[in-house]
Amino acid sequence: MNTQPHSDRWVSFLHDCSELLAIADPMLVAILAVALYQLEHMRAEAHAVVDRAVAAAGDAVRPQAKGLANALLRRYLRERDELLAKVASTPV
Repeated sequence: MNTQPHSDRWVSFLHDCSELLAIADPMLVAILAVALYQLEHMRAEAHAVVDRAVAAAGDAVRPQAKGLANALLRRYLRERDELLAKVASTPV
């Protein structure tokens, strides 16, 4: 099974989000990428994924990053269907 096009779409989506939000810290982008992967492909509870990503953002980046990580991941959860449709329709 070839998952490369799907992966490329996610990388493009994350890149666009980080540029749009002017997220310059690669560690924060990586934390958000892992959290999004966990939300979509793991059996972990959404609230636990968000909690751990927010804590990691505060520890690894800076305390102020916690609010941004929380807001982005909670919005993703609210708008998941629309965002996934956009990712799926985006050419690689």
